[in-house]
Amino acid sequence: MPACQTVCYRLEPTQIHFLKFVLEGYEGLGVLTTLDAERGVVRLSLAPGCEAELGALMGELARELHQLHLERLERCSEPPPQGGRAEERGNC
Repeated sequence: MPACQTVCYRLEPTQIHFLKFVLEGYEGLGVLTTLDAERGVVRLSLAPGCEAELGALMGELARELHQLHLERLERCSEPPPQGGRAEERGNC
């Protein structure tokens, strides 16, 4: 069974809730997790085979909603836990 993939984005922190609700409307596409609310960093865990659909959706959102500025990040790093090191997350 193929593993899901993760993609990270940075957006305005006030827009995180909007993106989460939009993704919930595309049931089964993926799950949004907030990694750093202050910086607006989120991780999307995608269902296998949904990469193209998510890319199209994110591109359309960025074009249609000019106030939604999405920046795709190269790496998904969670903020470090108290007294710990940041961990790389690569699975769902």
